[in-house]
Amino acid sequence: MPHAIPTKRRALIIGAGASGLAAVQQALEAGLEPVCFEARSSVGGIWQFDEHAGPCEVSFDPEGSARLRVPGEGQIGVPPAPNPVYNGLRTNTPTPLMQYRGGPRFPPSVGLFCRHDEVFDYLEEFSKPLLPYIRFNTRVLSLRHTLPSDPPAATPPNETLGFGREGPPGRRKWIAFSGSTLKGASEVDSDQFDTVFIANGKYSEPYIPRIAGLSTFTGSLLHAKWYRSPEQFQHKNLLVVGSAASGSDIVREVVQHRALQRGDAMSQLPKVYQSVRESAPVESKGCEPTPTSHRGDDADIVTVAPIASVSEGTVTLIDGRSLDDIDIIMFATGYLYHYPFADTAYEPFKSFPLTRPLFSESREKTLADPAAEEVPGTRVHNLDDRLLFYVPDPTLVILTAPYLVIPFPLAQIQARLAARHFADILPAPLSFKPNPALRGADGTENGAPETRTAVSWGEPFHSDMRDRMLRETGDIGEGGSQAGGIWGPTPQSERDLVTSLPQLRKLVVGY
Repeated sequence: MPHAIPTKRRALIIGAGASGLAAVQQALEAGLEPVCFEARSSVGGIWQFDEHAGPCEVSFDPEGSARLRVPGEGQIGVPPAPNPVYNGLRTNTPTPLMQYRGGPRFPPSVGLFCRHDEVFDYLEEFSKPLLPYIRFNTRVLSLRHTLPSDPPAATPPNETLGFGREGPPGRRKWIAFSGSTLKGASEVDSDQFDTVFIANGKYSEPYIPRIAGLSTFTGSLLHAKWYRSPEQFQHKNLLVVGSAASGSDIVREVVQHRALQRGDAMSQLPKVYQSVRESAPVESKGCEPTPTSHRGDDADIVTVAPIASVSEGTVTLIDGRSLDDIDIIMFATGYLYHYPFADTAYEPFKSFPLTRPLFSESREKTLADPAAEEVPGTRVHNLDDRLLFYVPDPTLVILTAPYLVIPFPLAQIQARLAARHFADILPAPLSFKPNPALRGADGTENGAPETRTAVSWGEPFHSDMRDRMLRETGDIGEGGSQAGGIWGPTPQSERDLVTSLPQLRKLVVGY
């Protein structure tokens, strides 16, 4: 009797940016059948530059929290929202560290801290052998476990992949509902998968601090996601809230642009204010530039305290000062984790959501001090101590969830471990311990702080975790020995370079 040909385990990959491409590569290498859904028409994710940011629709929930979106964002038949890449963006990570292991190299003509278009070109080159496995212009609308009422899958369920699911082991799979992002599309498709890589990134849902009276502001509200170039603020008094990478870039570019326009009417030039905190909420630890203030560095930037409240055209600061000449408030305040397809009406996300609801829960504190408020969406729930596997069902992973990391090679190592786990080819089974940093007083995630500290790595933890995962794949042996090839431990020289990144970037780029 002939032996049945084993069915490859199907892996859903959500997103064809840097992390999603790494997942496709590693899924193929592990013998899985990857299917990648990408809402855009090409690869690159956040590194695709959209020249026009599109309109900004501002709304407020009953608790006064602002949400800024492109009209129709996330709906079927609606193109993806523009990316937050701006004209002058340069990377925070030197090209030798950005590269995938075993992947293409950046060309010699590319600088140490490259432009956004050079990163996109690199990802396009890396993606060439992976394109047959990507469905473009396709948005995942909903993801959940299968139900008995769902149509049978085209392939039988894999009995070994039933970790933590309802019902008999292995009888449930993942079902994804998807639709086209092309204008006018309305049809919804469904497909079933054994495993899931979530690789949709963490820079799509702008975070706007909750500020008393913000809804009454008579000027314009924007987020750094809508910034492209300083010309868009011509003849406007601008208040930039935030002093991390994008906030510092924006005020620097706007001031430099206005300096070129100086003439005899210098006093008539619009003003640039920057609202900063005295200290950064999360220490850089080497992987990203340390948040900076321009206090005393540039007479054209008026550095002010955090906002306490807004009343129509008046912005009141926590030190009691008032500003009544602001035309635009630009929030460079980061992003929230957002997984709109993780359907909380069904299991497993009904019982074990990936985030708390972003815009429906009451928050008692206003943002006189933004660090004082616990903001839903600033961390991910129900991940293991690697910040990778979904503990209630480890057939799902979220790639590059941590902050303060080097994302491309981290995504590749995470995807390598996950793909080998899904394919059951690891040298030893994995354990999935809840992340102790995401535990409350009762030992569960109830009451755990909604802050970014718990999901921020930095050095040396970042390199240590990469090496741990390579030991789990079997690529690094006992005592740090290398099994061969490109998957060895992080060299000390690379660890040292990561630690010195903020100083190196300032030396090379000038800021």
